[in-house]
Amino acid sequence: MDQSIGQSQSGERRMGNMFKEISSLLLQEYNLDVENVHQMTTGVGGDTFLVEALQGKFIYKIADANEMNHPETEPEICNYLFEKGIEVSAFLKNTSGNFMIRYSDNRVSHLQKYVAGSVFAMNEAPEWFMKETPVLLGRIHNELSGYKELPEGIGKAFFQYMTLDNAKRSYMHSYEIAKQSGETEILEDLEFRMSCT
Repeated sequence: MDQSIGQSQSGERRMGNMFKEISSLLLQEYNLDVENVHQMTTGVGGDTFLVEALQGKFIYKIADANEMNHPETEPEICNYLFEKGIEVSAFLKNTSGNFMIRYSDNRVSHLQKYVAGSVFAMNEAPEWFMKETPVLLGRIHNELSGYKELPEGIGKAFFQYMTLDNAKRSYMHSYEIAKQSGETEILEDLEFRMSCT
């Protein structure tokens, strides 16, 4: 059998198993009737999925639970910014009233509403966007100045996890996902990153 066919079938089985796991978990924890799950990103610290359910579209994020990642702060910060009048994605509480749920022994997850939008190609953002973005970032920084001190994320501990080997594995994993889902735009970027490691 061709090695690439075997890898493709293995990847499809893995995604099929992950789809079943995520669908079951989201039904149990959020009463969502999941129709489809698409992996969007993968990295050293976590995986992000677009979830299409009868109730709408959602973003489901699975994050490693370690001293570098602090996924529990994401819903808190977004809710704080929302209260200050800044448009951010809304995080959902599960049936027990919690934002965070356990995915596995060393991973946690959370769910947020999907926000439709556009991503501009490099150096192609319109002028209005170039003017509004710094204003929004300034508002966010200003509002967060009144927020409690955040735990350290990428600090000394980061380099315990982001080794050269972990970076290569992460890029290769992302490359295979992008290749299987036909996301040609990011393949070049990943090829460049892999050539630099």
